[in-house]
Amino acid sequence: MRMYELTEQYAAILDMLDSCAPEEEPALLEELTGLNDSISDKAEAYARIMKNDDAEIAALKAEIWRLQALKSRREKRVERMRDRLKECMKTVGSSSIGTSIGKWTLRSNPPSVVVLNADEVPEEYRIPQPFQVDKPAIKAAFKETGEIPPGCDIVRTEGVQFR
Repeated sequence: MRMYELTEQYAAILDMLDSCAPEEEPALLEELTGLNDSISDKAEAYARIMKNDDAEIAALKAEIWRLQALKSRREKRVERMRDRLKECMKTVGSSSIGTSIGKWTLRSNPPSVVVLNADEVPEEYRIPQPFQVDKPAIKAAFKETGEIPPGCDIVRTEGVQFR
């Protein structure tokens, strides 16, 4: 039986306990105990699955980190090799080098803009950015003063923890 089904049955029995006859109460309480055991067993299964998944997630994170580092090293190596080849071609005055698998060509890239001082750029070339709310500052002010700014609320959510 699934956890949500156990939970629904448990809630239904609790409702029945409120309006049952005194002689029906022991049977309902026994059924609640059985459901409680089933919920406990299901919770244990959840814990085992979650622990395995957490371990797998940690292994995947480590592998992602390793692969990202490897990718970064390869990208830097390709960039260094491309720069060396470009400098070599400039030095020897060659705009192309043919190989058995292809041809290297030195070409000019299209123009690009470099912003030296953003404050001096005229307004017509600026893109307005939407503002962002500084949530950590609001939280710090709430801790300090206990006041909540208009348009905000402080909420505390719940989570489950397994130890």
